[in-house]
Amino acid sequence: MSIAGFWAAGRLSDAAVDLAPYGERPVQVLLSVATATLISTIGLGIAVSVQEGFPTVASLVNSEGVLAGGLLVGCLGLVLGPLVAGSLEWLLTTAQWDRRWTVIGVGAGVGLLVWGGLIGIAMPLVSAVGVPFGHVGSLVALVVYGALFGLYYQTLRTTFSRQHTSSGH
Repeated sequence: MSIAGFWAAGRLSDAAVDLAPYGERPVQVLLSVATATLISTIGLGIAVSVQEGFPTVASLVNSEGVLAGGLLVGCLGLVLGPLVAGSLEWLLTTAQWDRRWTVIGVGAGVGLLVWGGLIGIAMPLVSAVGVPFGHVGSLVALVVYGALFGLYYQTLRTTFSRQHTSSGH
């Protein structure tokens, strides 16, 4: 997955240059968020799958199927991408973007906050499960999501920024 992410970063960097006449920054942000969201959603799915958690996720909507759980996890991952990207942009200073571990840590922290919001607030509202703060699997999955998102978003964002400054723009 890491190799695919870094390969995609190079290809998307080239694509962003080709689309530059349409407005460089919005295209770069869109490509960065979309790619980081896709890779992080795959990581979220893997983290839930390893824990055999798809049936548990499906039970939140009164279903038993692995497919329903997988679709819910996929939808969650796609919705979280822009949220995590916005959080990273808001929380990090310009100097912090060059420190990979800082961005990964803040991404993991955002995953932790999402877990608290989903498990502590949203889940009791939409299900009869109550507040299952003891469910460590969902915590791990969302922290993995945030960390992966931070890694790939930072990689793409800094690649585009360097390319932008080296091309004289």
